[in-house]
Amino acid sequence: MFAHGKFINTDPPIRRDWRTLLSPGARGLENTGNSDMRGAVTAFSCEGCKAVAVRCTSVYMGVVMAHVNPVQIQKFLKGVDYPANKATLIENAKTRGADENVCASLDQLPDEEFQTPADVSQAFGRMLDEPARSAYTSGGSEFLAQALQDSLAEIELCEMALQKTTNQDIKMFAQRMIEEHGQMGQEIERHAGRMKFALPKDVSSEQQSTAKDMSRLSGADFDRKFMEHNAKDHEKDVKAFRHYAEQESDAEIKSFAEKSARTLSQHLDTAKDISRRLQA
Repeated sequence: MFAHGKFINTDPPIRRDWRTLLSPGARGLENTGNSDMRGAVTAFSCEGCKAVAVRCTSVYMGVVMAHVNPVQIQKFLKGVDYPANKATLIENAKTRGADENVCASLDQLPDEEFQTPADVSQAFGRMLDEPARSAYTSGGSEFLAQALQDSLAEIELCEMALQKTTNQDIKMFAQRMIEEHGQMGQEIERHAGRMKFALPKDVSSEQQSTAKDMSRLSGADFDRKFMEHNAKDHEKDVKAFRHYAEQESDAEIKSFAEKSARTLSQHLDTAKDISRRLQA
């Protein structure tokens, strides 16, 4: 779920057909994005570029620089001991398997010491064209990426619940979560398209581990754990969405966070109520 301020592992996205998420037990992921001649999935566009592709390029200070999502690049900077200079960042990225586009982009960073990962992302934001810059300096991109992963993880667990539980209250709760988190996913992808940045294509490793643990449970043990997990995670989500509703500078994301916080608060109340009844 949300780890506020934590950078996540974000890969080029695949387009999701959210309509398939609105029926029980169906989670369809469909790749319908345009691609460049290498077959890369569409991620964002650059002003002045004719093509829309992950690896679209532009001339920066006389050098061809690959545009890399600042959120995505953080996965290659895990383990960096800050403050760190550009050379340290490049070396760390190479040891984590960064390709030439990532290394070339890091090489375009200014020759200065970066105090935190956020400083690196902000430096990339200054290097990008103006329309894309606000998406990376406002914090909105990280919020949406985490929110999408949370919706995908919630849908996955709820589809599991529909298969495992015989409790009608839990079945109704799970179906509602699939429908309403699917709707949230649609809104998130719309905002990401407007802000021109790539969303993660799957849940986090932590969320995968949670799903694996839940899959081993059955009967009353599954019911209790599933509802406890939902209560705990929705409580974190409500706090995170309310934070962005108050602090986010992008008006559309702010409005989305406000509306979604109310929906998530209703989910939390229902999860707590069912969980209490299961403990009785």
